[in-house]
Amino acid sequence: MPSTPPRAVAVEAAASQPTDADNAAITRLSQATGRDLPPVAYLVKIQLETVPEATSSGWALYVGNFRIPKYWEYKDGIYFKVYDPQFFTDHAGGRCVSRRMGPNSSRPAWY
Repeated sequence: MPSTPPRAVAVEAAASQPTDADNAAITRLSQATGRDLPPVAYLVKIQLETVPEATSSGWALYVGNFRIPKYWEYKDGIYFKVYDPQFFTDHAGGRCVSRRMGPNSSRPAWY
C-alpha cells in the first residue's frame, strides 16, 4: 500500500433514481430526521489520480471531519451515496481526505 493517501483530482455529484435499498434508507433517514426527504439518491464520484491496490489495510474517507461510512470503487476512483441534500450544504467546501486504516482496526491512522 502506498504510504500517502490517494489524491482526488475531481469530484462530481449527480442525482439518480433510487434503488429499493436506497428507498428504504431514505425512509429510515426521513424518520430519523423528522423531515420528508426527496426520493433521490445522489452519487458522489471522486476521481483519483491513482486508484490504490486492494490490501488488508484500507483507507477511511472523510469529507471535512465527517467520515463516509461506506464507499465503492469504480474504474477511475471511488463513489458514495448521499440521501439527504442537506449534506451538500453542511459540507460545502469540505476537503475529501483519506486516512489509512489498520487491517483489524476501526480507527484510522492519521496522516
